[in-house]
Amino acid sequence: MCGIAGFFSKKYTEDQLWTATGSISHRGPDGEGFFFQVADGWNAGLGHRRLAIIDLTAAADQPMKSHCGRYTMIFNGEIYNYKEIRNSKFSNVSWRSSGDTEVVLESFAKYGPSCFEWLNGMFALAIWDAQTHKITLARDHVGIKPLYYYYDGNELIFSSEIKAIKTIKKELSINYSVIPSFLHVGYIPHPYTIYNHVSKLSAGAYMEASVSAQGKLLISEKSFWKIQDKISGKVICDELSAQKQLDILCLQQRRDALSYGTAPHPTSEPW
Repeated sequence: MCGIAGFFSKKYTEDQLWTATGSISHRGPDGEGFFFQVADGWNAGLGHRRLAIIDLTAAADQPMKSHCGRYTMIFNGEIYNYKEIRNSKFSNVSWRSSGDTEVVLESFAKYGPSCFEWLNGMFALAIWDAQTHKITLARDHVGIKPLYYYYDGNELIFSSEIKAIKTIKKELSINYSVIPSFLHVGYIPHPYTIYNHVSKLSAGAYMEASVSAQGKLLISEKSFWKIQDKISGKVICDELSAQKQLDILCLQQRRDALSYGTAPHPTSEPW
């Protein structure tokens, strides 16, 4: 587990970025890092608390800058197929680290948001584009990793936990309309939270935040994966049909694995 925090605003400072990131230090006791840049009067801040898991060296510290220097990323999660992506999607790359963070960042730098669908794992991330002055947020396919954001039309603040947002935006008001839902089902349904203007980024989605020609901060959310597309509406009522469908799915999985060069050993089970 790591923690991320950041903002895109005209008024927030490096000190506020440090405070917000420090409030989630329990998520990453192994290190911290910060990125702050002023672009056309807008302040972009990225903060990271690190829990070192795969690559324990400083080469995997965050925020991490892409090889081309254009993108800077903070990342919380673990990608299980990062080696397969590295081997199948890249050639002649001098990797600086042995972990998954760099692979995710370079995949975005080369292929854009379409790379999120390839990632087999759990993640929440933010990427700053120094060329277009755009921040991209993304959350894993089924929303294992949390990612909250505050947006009121003028500024964007985001973090792994709401408490980091509250260190910057102290005057948050309660969203009383969601309390009945919490009492009924035991949680607050997506995209709402207990606070007005604070939302959960959708699972399997990415958000882009950029400044318009009129000087307004605009956000747009797009899905890169939907669970509804993977679930059949047809109910299988007999064992033979279920077994046939399972065989088809196992065959498809093996074909996908072969495309990445990661097919299971012939003596292992197909799934």
